[in-house]
Amino acid sequence: MVQEILTHNGDVLKFSGDAFLSMWKKTSRLTMQDVVHNAIDCGLIIQKNYGTYLTDVGVVLKVKVAISAGVTYFSIIESNCTDQSHYVIVGQPVWDVKAAEYMSSAGDVLTSASAWMYVNEAEYCTQPCGDGRHTKVLGVGASWKRVEKLRNTLVQDSTVPNVSNHVGVESECISNDYREYSLRPAVVAAMRSTWWPSLRRFMLGPVLRAVDNDEPMDFLTEVRRVVVVFLNIITNSVSENVLTDIVNEAYKRVSCAASDSGGLVNKVSMFDKDMMFLVVFGLRGLKQENEAQKALACADQLKQTLNEPNINVVSISVTSGTTYCGVVGHVLRREYTVIGPTVNKAARLMMAYPNVISCDKETFLKSKLNQEYFRVLEIKPLKGIAKPGPVYEFSMTGWSQRSVASKHPILGRTEELSQYEMYLHNAILQHQQDFTRYRDNKFAIAFIGPNSIGKTRLLEECLVNTPKFIKYEKFVLDHYDKVSFKGFHYILSKVFTGSKSFRENSENRVRFSIDLSYATPIQIHAVNIVFDCRFPLPENFQHEEDLLDDLSVKQVIRNVWKRQFKNLWVAAIDNAHYLDDESWRVLLIILDTKTVFMVIALSDDEEHTPTIKNCLENSMIVNIRLSGIDRWFHAALACQLLDVQAIPADLEKVIETASAGMPGWIQNFVISLVQRGALSIVTVTREEAIDLGAVVPSSTLLRRTDVHIGAQYDDALSKRLSYQSIYSILSISAFSKQGSTFTIQEMDTIQMAVLAESFNFDDITMDMSMDAVILKTYDSLNPYEKMLLKCASVLGDVFSRRMLMHLLQNDSPRTVALAVAKLFVIRVLECEGGDFTRDLSMVLVHPAPTLPSMAPSAPYCKCLGTRQPACCEDLPNYAFCGYMKFRHPLFRSTTYDLLTENQKHDMHARALLYLERFTRRCLPCGGGCFSKFVGLRCDDGLVQESEAVKRTRHQIRALKTETVVPGDQDQLSVFAHEESSDFAIHIIPECSSLELLKKERSSSRFLEMKRLKRLRNKQMKKGVRSFSSVETNNCECLTILMTVYSQIIDHCRGAGEFNKLYEAYIEYVDINLISLNVPQAIRLLIEVENFVQNEDLFPENVHRKWIKRFQLAKICSMRGVCMLESGDLAEAKKQLLHAMELYYYPFPTSKHWVKLRSFGASLQQLMAVYLPKIYPKRISGIIGYYYEDIAFTLNILYQLFSECKETENAKLEAKCALNYALKTNANFRLLCICYGNMISVNREERNFRRCLKLKERAMELCHRKRGQLDVTEVQAVCYLYTCMFLFYVEYGKKMEGLELGLSVIPMLSDLTDLNTRQMLLLWLLKLLLADLRINEMVNIIREFFYMTDHYDLSSETWYYFYAIVILLDTGYCVESYGSCEKFYITKGDAILRSKTPEAAWNFFVAMWLITVRIGSWEQSIIWEEKIRKILSMKYKEHEFNIMMLIRLVEGLLITLVKETDQRNLNKILLLKKSIKSMFRDMNKACCRAPMYRPRLKLLQIIIILYYLLYAYFLYIKKRKLQAFNLLKRAYESAKQCKHISLLIWIEHTRSHWRGTLTQACVDHWIYHLEPDNLLDYTDFDPEKIDIVPFTLPLPNDIEK
Repeated sequence: MVQEILTHNGDVLKFSGDAFLSMWKKTSRLTMQDVVHNAIDCGLIIQKNYGTYLTDVGVVLKVKVAISAGVTYFSIIESNCTDQSHYVIVGQPVWDVKAAEYMSSAGDVLTSASAWMYVNEAEYCTQPCGDGRHTKVLGVGASWKRVEKLRNTLVQDSTVPNVSNHVGVESECISNDYREYSLRPAVVAAMRSTWWPSLRRFMLGPVLRAVDNDEPMDFLTEVRRVVVVFLNIITNSVSENVLTDIVNEAYKRVSCAASDSGGLVNKVSMFDKDMMFLVVFGLRGLKQENEAQKALACADQLKQTLNEPNINVVSISVTSGTTYCGVVGHVLRREYTVIGPTVNKAARLMMAYPNVISCDKETFLKSKLNQEYFRVLEIKPLKGIAKPGPVYEFSMTGWSQRSVASKHPILGRTEELSQYEMYLHNAILQHQQDFTRYRDNKFAIAFIGPNSIGKTRLLEECLVNTPKFIKYEKFVLDHYDKVSFKGFHYILSKVFTGSKSFRENSENRVRFSIDLSYATPIQIHAVNIVFDCRFPLPENFQHEEDLLDDLSVKQVIRNVWKRQFKNLWVAAIDNAHYLDDESWRVLLIILDTKTVFMVIALSDDEEHTPTIKNCLENSMIVNIRLSGIDRWFHAALACQLLDVQAIPADLEKVIETASAGMPGWIQNFVISLVQRGALSIVTVTREEAIDLGAVVPSSTLLRRTDVHIGAQYDDALSKRLSYQSIYSILSISAFSKQGSTFTIQEMDTIQMAVLAESFNFDDITMDMSMDAVILKTYDSLNPYEKMLLKCASVLGDVFSRRMLMHLLQNDSPRTVALAVAKLFVIRVLECEGGDFTRDLSMVLVHPAPTLPSMAPSAPYCKCLGTRQPACCEDLPNYAFCGYMKFRHPLFRSTTYDLLTENQKHDMHARALLYLERFTRRCLPCGGGCFSKFVGLRCDDGLVQESEAVKRTRHQIRALKTETVVPGDQDQLSVFAHEESSDFAIHIIPECSSLELLKKERSSSRFLEMKRLKRLRNKQMKKGVRSFSSVETNNCECLTILMTVYSQIIDHCRGAGEFNKLYEAYIEYVDINLISLNVPQAIRLLIEVENFVQNEDLFPENVHRKWIKRFQLAKICSMRGVCMLESGDLAEAKKQLLHAMELYYYPFPTSKHWVKLRSFGASLQQLMAVYLPKIYPKRISGIIGYYYEDIAFTLNILYQLFSECKETENAKLEAKCALNYALKTNANFRLLCICYGNMISVNREERNFRRCLKLKERAMELCHRKRGQLDVTEVQAVCYLYTCMFLFYVEYGKKMEGLELGLSVIPMLSDLTDLNTRQMLLLWLLKLLLADLRINEMVNIIREFFYMTDHYDLSSETWYYFYAIVILLDTGYCVESYGSCEKFYITKGDAILRSKTPEAAWNFFVAMWLITVRIGSWEQSIIWEEKIRKILSMKYKEHEFNIMMLIRLVEGLLITLVKETDQRNLNKILLLKKSIKSMFRDMNKACCRAPMYRPRLKLLQIIIILYYLLYAYFLYIKKRKLQAFNLLKRAYESAKQCKHISLLIWIEHTRSHWRGTLTQACVDHWIYHLEPDNLLDYTDFDPEKIDIVPFTLPLPNDIEK
């Protein structure tokens, strides 16, 4: 709109809130008719183009235009107090345009009669308004001149015609230097002239400082907490000259009052709301403490001083809150102002409550003034403000004097009252003494403290505690008493009482006290001044010296006082800081008389005069400084104020947090809650109040026990007007309902305050003193330092220098270093300590080692590895700190609140861009992009590329080829191999990039076929991709992601990137689940669910509801994973099934539907596996993500159903998951899990043919994967390879299984999926043990069970178990029996409560077997108690249980031999029965579990042991032939599966039975079990295969 006004040769004179005043001047070239037509044309264009505007919050703004014409008066107003000047425009056109604006409506262009008289009616379509004075212009008529012609004329006349005549600038064409300002000729005239510096006085202080510092105007834009004072003056109808004088005089007074109080006059206007002044406290560079109090004092001063005869009404409003402070308007016409609800509210209060000082609740609370200065005004509707809250009228004189008597005891002032009583008792004793020692000469107490600290209440309590025989009087002063001797005259007026006037009473008392006939003129003059008398003085008497320095004058004052006051009395002086200096000195004189004891209350204002400070330092005055009351009394004080016995705990918490122990603040806060209807009082029993969690203070804190107080209370209650508002609003007087003879303990019911359900404490702010200090510090900085702090506040409490430099967009290291050094020196920033010696990431900062206790004095930097540029060697080390933090979190929050929403949005967007651009994997993982980051997936070779992307890729490869110099081909090949570990880039030296571009259409298909052929050849040659480049031991990717996502969530929210915010939340949850941080994941899911539920965050389109349902389903799926990890299977199932319903794919409810869907899924999978090129059709985009999320949920359901032993349901979910994942065939992690699940399902069903096909497709997937594995993909690949490994084991491919298992080992060190890791490792260890690869086995168990980062007690138990197994099977020692026993003694039965109790069971059995083998039967009893429960277990399908069973059978057979030798028939029969039962269970378990059927080559291990032990059992029973036959079968089976250790044991056993072993060989294993004869596993030679088998003992009566 300003642009249109300037284009039509107009100018903007004044901005005023939601209005502005424009002017078109009549010149020698433009007639009045042309000027009025220009204004009307501009108004019509503005209505057409800008008549309505929809804001981002959905509010429609509309425009109305009013036009008048005539002669106006322009006047400059200025003040002697400041260098600032303003200007006003008055005259009939201003009054006419104001009247026309009131008559108009939104969308109108209204002209007054003064303007309409110059209009050619034929050129416009008009409509009369009916009042005969105003005409509405609807549009242009048929004869309206063309706009193009008008604008051409205006351009020709835009040579500064009216300004140049005054400044001596010749009319000429505007040069190119000023072309950008040509739209406003006044600017050009000012720039060409020499008087432009005079314009500085019209600029506000913050703007001038910004201009002097060469600071961009955008830096002035801030959001600040300010106090706004709106002043509206209505005058009589006077001439323009008189009105100008009134405005000038009013401005002088307003400017002086505002300047003295620390405010700034921001606006002066005469056209919007009569004579209006806008004063702002808290602007840039003017921040101070107690702004609300000073603003109210300023308003009261203006109300008293603006009393000109021509001024009728002075309306003032004061509001506090957050406002936009900055520059508004066009680049050629703008001004610095404040905008916001706080300003609007002040304007509405000013107009709604005329001729008073009104304020809002925030100002009432923050002023910390006594409540007696305020009273509640009638609630009136305010335009544009739905809930204005309570409104108060303010007056420094107050409306009532508080009564001394109170039924409530004072809280937290016991020590102060004790001191008062002690010093008063001392004064009573010293009153009659002629001589008083120095230390006892104490006749006054001064309570010093800030406002709202409770000085007045303490003063009253002191008077209450004064003995009855002592007379007391209270004096309350105000700021009007700060005139010479006026304060002392006020005290005398209350004590020198009589039937006559004060002066006559004072003169009579003086005459009675002293003989004036003997008094000197100076004494008489002193009596007249001090006691306000009019005794005659000699003619021409003059005295210019200080009266109170004369000793005779002091003696006269003492004599008068002693004659009038013979007995000691107490004078209580409140607000003594308003006492003038002379009165203070007089008080010190009368204190020497020892006839008065003074209790003084005054603020601790630093502006006390030197006289007041000297008087307070006098030895007769005891200074007691008050602080806030203890938090234990907060609830009791609130109960006293409300006259209840209980308050809500939330209310106590807010009071404790925000009040700082200030009783006045608590009083004002509680009263404001009552006045806004947020509190009500109910009657409940004490037990009910306690059950509701209310705070019930002790009765001794609520009711005074003094008897004399109760008698005074009835009369006192009627005088306490300050509390009547509470009771009138509540309509409850708890005191009137309770008998005075009952105590609270005797009552069955109590009164309790209850908060309204809709009320919240979000708008309650803390004490603003710290905020003022921070803003003072902030305002003292230069522009660049302020910008640095703003950028740092966006980054958080702790931030890195790299991100700060990115936000600052400044490449000058010295500029940044100087700013950082300054902020370190003034203690705004400090070092957090970062280690940059291993600087491997742009987003992750490693913490530096902690400094010793003797840390250097601040400022200092403890970062390691920071580099100082050569140009900055003169700067200190801390100027280059790489990892900083705010010294005080409040400084960061206060600085952040200064930013506007647009500034926050831009800075958060820049920070988000930095994180997206520089978040990379750690160097051990290749340093590339993550596979998925904030919803974006990197090109890992799985996503189908378009032809354009393929052409670009080939062009890049060709350009790489051309830039290679001779001899660098090998390096390029290595680099290419790093980029894609699947295939290297084939260099084509004969083909240039130009030729390739020409042939790319024909060659792209050939290159694609060649790549696929090469990929197939690799698959045939390699078989299994090892991902050998993965180094999980040194991987920091999880740490990087955890650090980055916590920042990204904040920056996405601040930048308004809500889609990225959702993706960041989900990915952050996934990272926490990988790290096993389930509580953090659950918390994040709650946050993202609340975020998604807010529909306003999504654009209005047809897919909004579907997308929201899709996102909620994903959240339910992730919550199901959390519940599954926590062990809550029921809740996990509930969440996952609900997610499937949200996906519109509910789980079948009956077994028939399960079978039917499973059959259909099997058919789809057959087509997908055997015909991958035809089926299914690849889908991408959001639909593809939808299918992938369904597949993810189905995978979790498969895991859930597997744990719940619901086999059919698990099979169905595994099939459906793979089918959905193959629809996109682009999510590597998801496909790995799906293939792994299906291989496991088919392996359990013995469908090895299908397993082979799935394995082939899985390997194709792994070879398609480009680049290295992501940290989020390692777990999926390990799971896939584990499933394939188990398949190889069952299928009998021992070598392939070992190769695959060992290839996964490097990826297992950081794997958090313990089930996958343990399953793979336990079977791999079994295979290694079968081949006697003991060294490799020990390395694995020590790395993954004993020294693992993911410590678990079960892992350590597995380690000791396998150490015993090696000892049992080979005789070589990894950990001795004593070490294993010590481990159990240390851990105890806690190992049974670990994640896998199978580890403890196996450990117990193995330890028991060792004791049985060596014949340590007493020790075996200890382990028998542990395995007694295991003996009763049903040994089904679990391989660990069957291995335990085999070792149990071996131990029982050895025990049977012992009992046979001892001829213990009962035990022999019992043992034989148990052994036969276990052999049956072993046989049944092997037959029932498909994986243990003897037809499999590799898995004949169990059967071999079964044959061996059963043969042993037969041999014990003396059935030798059958035993040797069974032993032969065991030998043949072991030889067939190449199980070396079993072959050696079987051959050793056969030799023993034949009697060919020497006694040394028989006892060889037991001998080497002794601590001194242990065989270390490092001495084992795999080539010699020299193991020590155990010799199964035989009964003594069996012949060998």
